[in-house]
Amino acid sequence: MEADVPRHTRLSDYLLAVGSLCDVREYAPTGLIASEIGVSNGTASSKLKELAGRGLVELRSYAGVKLTPEGTAIAVNARRRQQLIELFLLQTLQLPPVDVAEQAWAIEICISDSTLVAIDDFLGKPSRDIHGDPILA
Repeated sequence: MEADVPRHTRLSDYLLAVGSLCDVREYAPTGLIASEIGVSNGTASSKLKELAGRGLVELRSYAGVKLTPEGTAIAVNARRRQQLIELFLLQTLQLPPVDVAEQAWAIEICISDSTLVAIDDFLGKPSRDIHGDPILA
């Protein structure tokens, strides 16, 4: 079953890509963001301008974008949701590891915060995700 939202068109996809790219550089170039999420440069540019207008990224001509504190908060929340859902799908439902990332992406947008808290509690408030990375707070 596919998610109703086309892959990589959500606000969180852009913010997560910017955050990831800014781990190794101050500003993330539009072309690299587009490449990472699988959209055209024009599509990425339009979306990044929209995000800048909403105060979620800082846009600098010829350099790219970086997250604002508000954008960082949304990205961290989205990643945490994905991490917990991936772990739940792997450990509880025993889905194959290759399937859990895509499934978590599809699920994370439609579950409530209270459901996520229940998943976190059910899993014993894990500190590491399925890759061994720290689960974001």
